[in-house]
Amino acid sequence: MATSKNPADAKAQILQWLQSIRARQSSYSFRLVQARLKTEGMPSAAGWTPLIAKYTELNHDDSVIDWDRYASTLGNLHKQAVMAGTTAVWLFDAPTQDVSDMLANMQLLEKRGSAFAATFPHPVASDVLLAQRFETEVVQAIDVGNGVVAAVACGKRAFRHREQIAAEHVGAQTREEFGDFQELIVVRAGFTQAFDRLVFRRDAGRFEIHLDLCCPLNTEELQKMHESYIKRIKPIMERALGRNLPWLYSPVNLFPFIESLYNLEDGRVLNLGHSTGTKSIKEERMRGQSLDLRREMFHQHGIRAIRGTDAFSIKKGWDSKVGRHTPSISIPGHFSKAGVAGAVVRHAIVENCASMEDFDMVLSKLA
Repeated sequence: MATSKNPADAKAQILQWLQSIRARQSSYSFRLVQARLKTEGMPSAAGWTPLIAKYTELNHDDSVIDWDRYASTLGNLHKQAVMAGTTAVWLFDAPTQDVSDMLANMQLLEKRGSAFAATFPHPVASDVLLAQRFETEVVQAIDVGNGVVAAVACGKRAFRHREQIAAEHVGAQTREEFGDFQELIVVRAGFTQAFDRLVFRRDAGRFEIHLDLCCPLNTEELQKMHESYIKRIKPIMERALGRNLPWLYSPVNLFPFIESLYNLEDGRVLNLGHSTGTKSIKEERMRGQSLDLRREMFHQHGIRAIRGTDAFSIKKGWDSKVGRHTPSISIPGHFSKAGVAGAVVRHAIVENCASMEDFDMVLSKLA
């Protein structure tokens, strides 16, 4: 099929989109990318390296390829990877007028002349990222529709994680230097670009902070980042609106949802942390996302046998309307909160979403 663009330019754009999506691989699974490509009838592969090689080898003079559609599909896929990747979420119930007025003044949060804005929606080059501060910068607002606007904030995050490398994937010289081994444990460190979102749901009267989990972050780190956003947003918006916004200090307490998510028959409970009446701590999980812990025999008999139990954490998933993956949400409480009156958990983790529709479906379970 002929295209309206220069095929060579379209191919370069396609490869750029692929590299940008690949940069999101820590929070947006390759399985989701692979499934979308197959659904669209586009070339796919078993991993990122062979996938990019396959698109690199495509002949841009091939008139059979709809280059415009390929580029458009990958551009949309990158948007999903940014907006629906693995995310820590804080929810704020607010007067609809406050949310509407904040939205009208959102440009006050934007950083003009930002290096991140210059390349958005693509990430900056690694040498540019290295020179940036860790504090995020609001670079662009995206109208999601239905009265929802997301202000995307980019910034530098440091990561450090362990990787296992099998012996057969190591060169002969390295094997000789280390002697007999089955695998090596290496620590990989560096920087990656985060795409956080400040979400304004005007009609619903809700404001949300979405922290991009593009690298592992513990509860303390997440809390500090959340507080940093509040410290920046609150004074700017209060000056602009001419009134106080006390609700910004009170994100929704998600702890009560642990019990309700467990009791509601929809979806599948994948993980459950609970403290039993017999003074033990149980952290149960299923081996597959197609299985429901509540239907598992050991769990059922155990619950009946003990003198009550208090859940302190949960992970629950639901079928996606598109695809065979399981979008899920986790409320990560600590066992010290089990059975405590007024226990509080302020954030949830949303993961395995292929699209914004998946993401919104999961969040709707906390309404």
